[in-house]
Amino acid sequence: MIPERAHKVVVDESEADVILVGFAIAKAGYLMLQRSYTFDAQDVELGMNRVYLEYTSQNQGDYVNFERVALGRDRLILTLDSPATQQIGSKDFEVLFVLDDLAYQRLRHGLRVLFEGLNVTLEPLVTLQD
Repeated sequence: MIPERAHKVVVDESEADVILVGFAIAKAGYLMLQRSYTFDAQDVELGMNRVYLEYTSQNQGDYVNFERVALGRDRLILTLDSPATQQIGSKDFEVLFVLDDLAYQRLRHGLRVLFEGLNVTLEPLVTLQD
């Protein structure tokens, strides 16, 4: 897994029925996580109650399960547990960022909301500082 540096991090809760967490990444373009707040029986049957992950383009996007989600003060690590990894092109993602305290708290809140009700724990990631 090669870390990708995000030059912008967005948490968008402006829509009534969906949350979006996105990272603008120089080389790849973007990494986006999105999830609806409500689901009907068909959504659940089709797996659309999971997080939708898109990497670089809609061609590399799918509803996925996660083995690991770890958030540190300067990075997010995602490990997918899904057949969609072939569609997306990678199983592991590491995104590096520099955020002020307010932006970091917003990201942490957004990720908690995104994964609420799923079998995913937002792990704290300890980073060593000099």
